[in-house]
Amino acid sequence: MKQKFIVMFFLIAFIAASATRPLVAAESRISIGVTETMETFNPYGDSVALMYSVWCQVLGCLGTYDFDKGQHVGLLVESWEVKDPKTWLFHLRKNNRFHDGSPVTAEDVVHSLKRTRDDPFTKQRQNISPVASEAAVDKYTVRITTKEPTAPLLDYLFDRVIVTSKAIYDKYGADVADRQYPIGAGPYKFRELIPGQRLVIGKDKSHPMWKQYPQAPDEIVFRIMREPEQRVTALLNNEIQIAQFVPPHLRERVEQSPRHKIVKFHSAEIMFLAMMPKVKPWDNKFLRQAVGYAIDRDTIIKTLLRGEASRLDGPIGEGQYGYDPNLQPKYTYNPEKARELLKQAGFPNGVDVELSTPVGRYTLDKQISEAIVPIASITKLMTAIVTIDRGLDLEESVTLSKEDVDLRKGTKSRLRPGTVLTRDELLMLALMASENRAAAALGRTYPEGMAAFVAAMNQKAAELGMTDSRFVDPTGLSSGNVSSARDLAKLVYAAHGYELIREYSTRDRATVSAFGRPVSFRNTNGLVRNSHWEIGLSKTGYISEAGRCLVMRVRLASKDLIVVLLDSWGKQSRIGDANRIRKWLETSAAGRRS
Repeated sequence: MKQKFIVMFFLIAFIAASATRPLVAAESRISIGVTETMETFNPYGDSVALMYSVWCQVLGCLGTYDFDKGQHVGLLVESWEVKDPKTWLFHLRKNNRFHDGSPVTAEDVVHSLKRTRDDPFTKQRQNISPVASEAAVDKYTVRITTKEPTAPLLDYLFDRVIVTSKAIYDKYGADVADRQYPIGAGPYKFRELIPGQRLVIGKDKSHPMWKQYPQAPDEIVFRIMREPEQRVTALLNNEIQIAQFVPPHLRERVEQSPRHKIVKFHSAEIMFLAMMPKVKPWDNKFLRQAVGYAIDRDTIIKTLLRGEASRLDGPIGEGQYGYDPNLQPKYTYNPEKARELLKQAGFPNGVDVELSTPVGRYTLDKQISEAIVPIASITKLMTAIVTIDRGLDLEESVTLSKEDVDLRKGTKSRLRPGTVLTRDELLMLALMASENRAAAALGRTYPEGMAAFVAAMNQKAAELGMTDSRFVDPTGLSSGNVSSARDLAKLVYAAHGYELIREYSTRDRATVSAFGRPVSFRNTNGLVRNSHWEIGLSKTGYISEAGRCLVMRVRLASKDLIVVLLDSWGKQSRIGDANRIRKWLETSAAGRRS
């Protein structure tokens, strides 16, 4: 229930603040670091969850949804009834009062519905889109007529329609009323708004709610803090008492503080990818289904969100109205099926689309939109770093065993179990030829074993600031090895600092002895054999879940650059993409010189 949530939200914060600061007769205050916008005095001029909640507490709302009860409950509204499929009656509580003492009437509700629809700056018209008309039946009864029978009408109106005073509006006009006379019927009063910086509200001590919550804070300050690090640092310095959306990778900083704690609970923050069927190419059902099968939600939750989220198989979750745990179909991660659906949709080679995402408004929104993806044998760069960092004897002989054979994907190798190579040769083949058994043997023969090797990979990733990455094996054959383009750029930058990695990853070919016979290998990146390319580091990768990947440190147009290409479709498309990047950069540089 959103009303209950925000009140309890304040209550918990106040108690936490009290633990570090003794109560005095002066007003109690808490500050909250938030991410959402607060740009306008007009309560209808924006449409963000935070401001709906704040305006409901200051100005007033008709009702709310109680997540604990799984039903709607009234706030300003005492009861409602459905007279016929398109006619609803809402009965207001007769003891509702605005902060100036005037009663909240049906005329105020009708006025508020009209402003929601017709205000020149409204961004909330969608909230009453089913409504055809509204009228005051008597002083405390409102009739709403819908365009069509609308069973979920309460979901449109409750927590969304902000009730303001018609009398104040008629006397002063919209701008003056909103800026100078934000008189509402909520338990808090408006005190200050500095757009883009902070919003301050204070308790209306005459409101009857405070008999139930007497210890709630007298003043609440909402401060915009877009960056997670900024919010967490301010929290630990006691500049704020609540930090909204603490991302999983910063949780430990809070947990290590003796004065703070993380409280976990399910929220109604739904993260989804919207595809509009009215806009091409999303009018194609097969394409939309392909996207559903192409997103590995479980891995995103496990890695980027570190398990601090629940998977949704539909647009609503547990505790929300209409939730059905047995809803079908449920889209599992199935890249092969996604590719088949793309072919049925008429896009066998994929399709370019524009992706828009908020930045800093929700938990790791930009990072999730960029998506962490399986990275296949790009993993072997981290395998090489961990091996070299440990300072192991590279001339030590290692015997390949059956444990190094790939039973997951069934990939082939010319290195039979029993082959004896030096650790240096294994490192070279893993980097140059993407030899899976060589990489597996490096992990298996790590002094503390494979589990310690994988732990060292993840520890190194953390040291490099690769917050979107997770490693589960040294070969990259598991789709559980995931990262983002940004993180892989960090990995390439770090790996380029190792002379052996630079040398082996760009070597054209090499021959080793296996059971007394020479076995030759070639670099999996054909560009190292192209004289037009100046490549300082290279690594390719492929598994079906990851597509064809390529990362390089190159010299192009007189600049040192890192190229990261992920999830390419065709066998040669990553090479084609790399050549197109090179041509574009060189053409642009030539144009600037001329």
